[in-house]
Amino acid sequence: FVLFVAFGLLFVGSDAMAKDKENQIKISLDEAEKLLAEKNFDMLASKLDISAAQAATIQAGLWPNPNFTFEQNVYNPNTRKYFDTSAKGNTEFSLEQPISVTSRFDKAGKVAKVNEEVSELLYFDKLRALKLKLRVTFYTIYYLKDTIDFFDKNIDALNKTVSSSEKLLASKSVLESEVLRLKTLLLSLQVDRQNLVNQVREFQGDLKILLGEEPESPKEFLPVVDVNFIEKSRVNFMLEKAYEEAKQHRPDLKLAESNVKLEEANLALQKANAFPDLNVGVRYSRAGSYIQDYYAATLSMNIPIFDRNQGNIKQSETVVLRNRKMVYKTQQILEKEVKLAYLKAKDIDGYFQTIDKTIEDSYESLSDKIYNAYKKQNIGIIAFTDFLESYRNSVWHTNQLKINRLVAFEELNYAVGTELVNYEKTPKK
Repeated sequence: FVLFVAFGLLFVGSDAMAKDKENQIKISLDEAEKLLAEKNFDMLASKLDISAAQAATIQAGLWPNPNFTFEQNVYNPNTRKYFDTSAKGNTEFSLEQPISVTSRFDKAGKVAKVNEEVSELLYFDKLRALKLKLRVTFYTIYYLKDTIDFFDKNIDALNKTVSSSEKLLASKSVLESEVLRLKTLLLSLQVDRQNLVNQVREFQGDLKILLGEEPESPKEFLPVVDVNFIEKSRVNFMLEKAYEEAKQHRPDLKLAESNVKLEEANLALQKANAFPDLNVGVRYSRAGSYIQDYYAATLSMNIPIFDRNQGNIKQSETVVLRNRKMVYKTQQILEKEVKLAYLKAKDIDGYFQTIDKTIEDSYESLSDKIYNAYKKQNIGIIAFTDFLESYRNSVWHTNQLKINRLVAFEELNYAVGTELVNYEKTPKK
């Protein structure tokens, strides 16, 4: 029976591990960005906004429908007939078509067309913001999991060391204070690891939403990163180059300029609206005019005496001036953001290049030797715990520096509006 239970527990555990591995999905940055564009709900909504703007452009290009009027007398006292449609009764109809003498319909179409451009720029501006969030989340998860791997390895090794020390304590071979110090260090590592796990879970939730997955989905995305390629990436251009690229590519600057174009087109439309449409038509009356079977051509229009659309014209002129000032303001914000992002990326990358890249490898190769030396009591508890704490700090701070460096690079790309610092190489899974 005991063997049966043991095999059952082993089977359940193996099945759970298999499901966990099945839910773990390795993903490159290129694949993540493709999913972002295809499945992210914000991006899908922005695409629908573009479609709506395109439909509005189609609608704005349509002419107004002609107006048809039909009139039939209800009762003819001469013939004492209701709805008399004979030659002695009266039937009338007219057909009118509004025509703009100021090309109002063309101007309305231009407004809609510029508004379509605005919708597309809003889409790209949203994509720019979401790509920044995606990349920061992507790289943060990678390096946090790398740090967790360090904790897993050392927690396992330290657990074994604590167990060995407890046996030695029973035989009075080590001091109780030494075992307590090991347990405290183990607890510290476990708490730090759990905090990292919680952070990864939070970032995984953000990544799922960005990629169009349900938050409760069991999927776990495992970022695939070519570390060597990324660490060789540099900010190898001048600040002036960043300014030039930003002025060419920043969607929010283009959006501010398009808002000026949009309101200028609207101003032209409002001026066209000051002149009423001319209604051209034909009219027929069987017996309601001075002759039988009366045919006539008609022209009609409102006389612009009181309402010449003055208020809307003035409002549009004011908005044009406001939007022009917003272009200048956007340019100032652009220059500030580019400069700050450039200097931040330069500083962090410069510091990153000065650190000794062999420290991590040296610690890792020395780790097993330190554990063995402590077990053989060739080194004391203070030297052993000091090594583990310095090893932990080295891994923790180095990976945090790597995260901060990539975040700074991506913030610079965001500020410029294009990938001046790029990671074009897609690593193999």
